[in-house]
Amino acid sequence: MWGLGLKCDDSCSSRDGWQGDPDAWQWNGLAALGVLSFLAGAALVLFVWRRRPLLAAAAVIVGAAAALVMFNPLASTEWVDHLDRRSPVELLLLLTAAFSPLLAVLLSIEPRRPT
Repeated sequence: MWGLGLKCDDSCSSRDGWQGDPDAWQWNGLAALGVLSFLAGAALVLFVWRRRPLLAAAAVIVGAAAALVMFNPLASTEWVDHLDRRSPVELLLLLTAAFSPLLAVLLSIEPRRPT
């Protein structure tokens, strides 16, 4: 939705750069990165379920790269402006969400069986 339907709010004309232009090509890029992130997450679930740790790690890397490009501080600094307003519980949830894909990859590794 973000990038296709939810391009900008009522104050579109007061913003500088592409964020103020509802017809900018970057909105389509954000939508494409969102789809790529979703597909990488679905691939992560599939590869963890099928116990394919290398492919699961690749899905994490693709998803993380898409998310980093999507939330690039050079494109917009608004997402980090109010981190100081977050409660410790919210920051812990953000930290957990950041490391849970790596934990999933580790859980997909099959334990060695004694021979």
